[in-house]
Amino acid sequence: MKKIEGVLYVILASICFGAMPILAKLIYKNGVSTYSLLFIRFAMASIILIIYIKVKGIKANLNLKKTTYIMLIGFAGYFASSISLFTSYKYISVGMASMILYTYPVLVAMLSFFMHKEKMNLKKIAALIVSTLGVYCLLGDMNFTGDIKGILFAFSASIFYSIYVLGTSRDFIKEVNSYVMTLIFYLLLLIYAFLFLAYLREASI
Repeated sequence: MKKIEGVLYVILASICFGAMPILAKLIYKNGVSTYSLLFIRFAMASIILIIYIKVKGIKANLNLKKTTYIMLIGFAGYFASSISLFTSYKYISVGMASMILYTYPVLVAMLSFFMHKEKMNLKKIAALIVSTLGVYCLLGDMNFTGDIKGILFAFSASIFYSIYVLGTSRDFIKEVNSYVMTLIFYLLLLIYAFLFLAYLREASI
């Protein structure tokens, strides 16, 4: 039963994640900025997570070291990735941006090899080659009608997301409940987005 429930959650998450860029495109047409959209997204997610954690009685299990680390990874990884990806939607198609984003497993594997000396066996190498070729073929079939800036933003999102994946894979950070860590990420990103909005508004005056 739990396995079926898990599969259903994965399907639901895939649908939501797939709908996200399409909704972002529609919202952009109404004049909403990237930072405003991210602020709304993080605010809604934070409220839902706070309610869930409260109802389930989940413990934080945090200390200064873990909290500081989460703040750094949240900004350098998740927030930077979100900004880059949502900005790329303004310049290129959703499909192309998503394909470029999903080059991050290749980057994670390469960074793990060079930074953490993680061993690369034949299976990993073969998987990386096949996945890279797959993304290349998919991108090759798309007629590029956007701006080169969109590709650069999407690839930047892939790099930043790789940093986020590697950062959250550290052993000491795994001790933090995933819901709690995600809530901290979203609360911090909410603050970051607000500060950027305030700065841009001040700069435009």
